[in-house]
Amino acid sequence: MPVHSPAAQYLVLHGFENAQPAEHWQHQLVDRLRDTGAEVSYPAFPDPWHPKLDAWLERFTDAAAEISSDAPLTVIAHSLGTLTWLHAAAAGLAPQATTRVLLVAPVTPLALRPEPRIDAAFSELADLHSFDARALPYDTSAVLGTADPYRSDDHEQIYLDQLHIPLLLVPQAGHFVIEEGYGSWPSLDAWALDPGRSIRANPAA
Repeated sequence: MPVHSPAAQYLVLHGFENAQPAEHWQHQLVDRLRDTGAEVSYPAFPDPWHPKLDAWLERFTDAAAEISSDAPLTVIAHSLGTLTWLHAAAAGLAPQATTRVLLVAPVTPLALRPEPRIDAAFSELADLHSFDARALPYDTSAVLGTADPYRSDDHEQIYLDQLHIPLLLVPQAGHFVIEEGYGSWPSLDAWALDPGRSIRANPAA
């Protein structure tokens, strides 16, 4: 049985170059969750084509301040939104209601290096050296496609060894973007409502 209830809350964090198009799986997920009666925060980060960490953390803080402490919160972050969440969590900005976190297509400093438009501060992981997901009061996991063009040699070292975040590899999946067939993502929708469900690549991907 799904663990979801109408009182559940969700925080959805988009990534680089994502202006929240209706065709994106995150936008469609938000619509489906709201249809169930869930409270969903889907903040638009400033200038997603030239993201600055300070500005994104400020917008995150504003969104987090609006989240109730009375219902469990699930966080679903994609791409650069994953590093935004990690920086926020390391700074103690995670909402107290957080019960589970999913990092989709998480990125690393090595993966971001070829993109000069992204603020280098996103890659400064010094504040995360003491970050240990095992000590957090909520469950954190990550999903990475085996064919993700941003997958780099430091993914396992950072997410598994340093942060102790389980890293699920989805066969044949890329960066989980519209161009790869992720206008909708049924298995992730199912997981959002029931964490016992498995996340898989889209059949058409």
